[in-house]
Amino acid sequence: MDLRAAEQQLKRLVLENTLSLERTEDISDETDLISDLNYDSIAAIQLIVDIENTFGIEVEDAYLSLEAIAQFGKLKSGILRQLEAKVEDQNE
Repeated sequence: MDLRAAEQQLKRLVLENTLSLERTEDISDETDLISDLNYDSIAAIQLIVDIENTFGIEVEDAYLSLEAIAQFGKLKSGILRQLEAKVEDQNE
């Protein structure tokens, strides 16, 4: 999966856990999952589980708090970094 496709999939996962938006185009790096999308701890946990199941990764501990995933750009950066590392490991 290329990084652009992974970003779009991540946006779809974010949308699945909120009623605040309807289109992935409405999510930017500045989107705040808590204040903009009304995420709570339950929605955040579900998002993490969805990310792990979809991408076949174990989300790093640094991203297991609501504050850590609050801004989409930070979440995206961390997840894409893990996906790149996974691909590198598979290619070795």
